[in-house]
Amino acid sequence: MTDPELRHHILVTASDLVGEFVWYARKNDEDLPADVLADAVKRGVVTVEDIVHEFRSGLNEAFHPRLHVPPIR
Repeated sequence: MTDPELRHHILVTASDLVGEFVWYARKNDEDLPADVLADAVKRGVVTVEDIVHEFRSGLNEAFHPRLHVPPIR
């Protein structure tokens, strides 16, 4: 696989994970169904930026354990 193909494959997989987080994993989640998640974002209980920050922190920790992303206050 070439680097451009690998990059494309990684980004498509990441995009799939968004769908998993927002929709598919919420199907049978009694604590956080999709409509509750969407409503929380709509009402400003949590922002897309907050969620992205959590993903970014997790990825940084996974790939660069010495990096630390400070929490959002």
